[in-house]
Amino acid sequence: MKYAIRIPANENLERDIAELLTRLVGRPSHKPVVWYKGFLYKAASWNTARRVVAKVEHHA
Repeated sequence: MKYAIRIPANENLERDIAELLTRLVGRPSHKPVVWYKGFLYKAASWNTARRVVAKVEHHA
């Protein structure tokens, strides 16, 4: 890895992680539920696709 950046959320990124954005059914945990998903993403201004890792946290 040569660098790490934070990418602001947008419709395309949220579409790629849609399954992580829905909360689990039932009683919430006292600890945050954290999920990660890695995928390739290419923004319009980028020359090539880059690996992106999304982190989603659900708090009680």
